[in-house]
Amino acid sequence: MTLTDELLTLPDDPGQRVVLYHAEPGSASAAALRRLAGAGGAGRVSARPRRT
Repeated sequence: MTLTDELLTLPDDPGQRVVLYHAEPGSASAAALRRLAGAGGAGRVSARPRRT
């Protein structure tokens, strides 16, 4: 699965960041991500922290 990430800083709290991961619309990765989202579970996704 290939995902693109975006790192957003919060203007009111520079120490906090939001990381978004998404797949190219219509791609096999987008379909796989939809399957994962529908797999149930706690709905949590974990990833290793990104080094900046």
